[in-house]
Amino acid sequence: MPTPPVRCLACDRAWHSATLTAGLRTLGACPRCGGELAFAAPPPPAGDAKPDAPAVAPHQVLGVPRR
Repeated sequence: MPTPPVRCLACDRAWHSATLTAGLRTLGACPRCGGELAFAAPPPPAGDAKPDAPAVAPHQVLGVPRR
């Protein structure tokens, strides 16, 4: 199985979608346990990043989680 683009170091959850990878970069932590994320590739250049951007909640990026 190929290496996932992103995985959580705490709960070992892996994500394989490019869209989820981008969303998880925005969140900066695992939406499941709050743990540190490990990305397989470096982040893309921040050409239009806004330093005064408001905090982002997990549901705004990933949708409502299934429990």
